[in-house]
Amino acid sequence: MKINLDLFKKNGYVNIGNVLNHDEIKTLKNEILNNLNYNINNKNYRFSKNLVLENQKFFSLLVNSKIISSIKFLCNNKIIFFTPHTDAHINLRAGKIHRDNRDRVFGIGDDWNESKQNYNVFRIAIYLTSYQESKTSLTVFPGTHKKETTYQNIWFRFFNKVVRNTHKFFPLIQINQYAPFIKKKILKVNAGDCIIFDKRLRHAGGKISNHADKIAIFFHMVKLKTCIL
Repeated sequence: MKINLDLFKKNGYVNIGNVLNHDEIKTLKNEILNNLNYNINNKNYRFSKNLVLENQKFFSLLVNSKIISSIKFLCNNKIIFFTPHTDAHINLRAGKIHRDNRDRVFGIGDDWNESKQNYNVFRIAIYLTSYQESKTSLTVFPGTHKKETTYQNIWFRFFNKVVRNTHKFFPLIQINQYAPFIKKKILKVNAGDCIIFDKRLRHAGGKISNHADKIAIFFHMVKLKTCIL
């Protein structure tokens, strides 16, 4: 897949398509299900920050040629490297609308100052299940890595407070990311698809259904000499 660089800069994300074959998907799914002690009769999510770093069967993802070439293209073919911030998810429920970067308040902090260098820190999401299977996926808010209006800021803060207070008293309730008058996109992935997005982009996990599991792997890559993590 050829990446439209201008579109990535505008929206803050791209789905580069399939990066794994059927056997690789099956192997990684089994590793996650087995190592996270998942009970097939329990639909609660499972989460690990260390599985990708500790299990050698995941290491090939970190040198996947399609992912590497895509990140290098987004960085104008500069040298890139992996940063050890990884996640493996099973059925991570719908939650707060958030960013993954260090300075999460729009416009405040070094992450937002691109006068000396562009922000080239990327979150890589690899889905081992499809939207068709699980009826859920990643929800993104295009352009929020570059611009955020006062209305958007107030709404996101209000929504997150509602989610936080709801989960405090009703932890099993999931709330869809309702965002009136704010552009959002539900990324309907296929199994093996890889989404690359700017860590400053607002996003959230989709609402978990009873159709099938949602299984995903996340890690970071960054351009060499980019100090903003």
